[in-house]
Parts: sequence; C-alpha cells; structure tokens
Amino acid sequence: MLKEALSNFVARCMEKLRRQKSAARIITVFLRTNSFRRDLPQQQLCADSFCE
Repeated sequence: MLKEALSNFVARCMEKLRRQKSAARIITVFLRTNSFRRDLPQQQLCADSFCE
C-alpha cells in the first residue's frame, strides 16, 4: 500500500515537472514512523530508488 501511494505521488510530481519543462535527476524519500507513539514499532527509512 505504501509503495503504491509513493508511486502515485512521484508520478504526479513528474507530471508537474514536465509541465514546467523541468527535470529531476534524483528523488530522495524519507519515511519515519510517529515518534510520539511509543506503543508502536519505530522505524526510519531512506530510499533514493524503489527496491523490490
């Protein structure tokens, strides 16, 4: 579900860049869990490409 949401978000960003005649060489994504919810598992992820 997260991968699909991220893919859709990136696709919309790329559409906006194309309309502006702009380009991006790299996209960096940072994901972080809610640090205020100590009752849930905590993770930090950073990815600059999609991994299968």
